[in-house]
Amino acid sequence: MGTGWIADHYTQASASLLPMLCFGIIACYGFAWKGLFARDMIRRPSRH
Repeated sequence: MGTGWIADHYTQASASLLPMLCFGIIACYGFAWKGLFARDMIRRPSRH
């Protein structure tokens, strides 16, 4: 949806940047997952 709007108002080349940006954000989140998960587990007490 956003890609089509960008392509209509600008160019198809600029519209291809939106999926790449989303992929980059998801990739950064994936690479940071181990640290984020460990930090989250430190804050939560065990329920055992």
